[in-house]
Amino acid sequence: MPYWRLSAFYFFYFAALGTLMPYWGLYLQSLGFDAFAIGSLMSILMATKIV
Repeated sequence: MPYWRLSAFYFFYFAALGTLMPYWGLYLQSLGFDAFAIGSLMSILMATKIV
């Protein structure tokens, strides 16, 4: 049973990540962030996935 729960968790985690990431930059742009700040925030988000 733990196999199914873990695989369901990863499925929904990466599905949500893949759904929201393309719009994260546009959302930050609508809040008034400049291109450097948006790039920095997106790179920090991706770097935490590596670590």
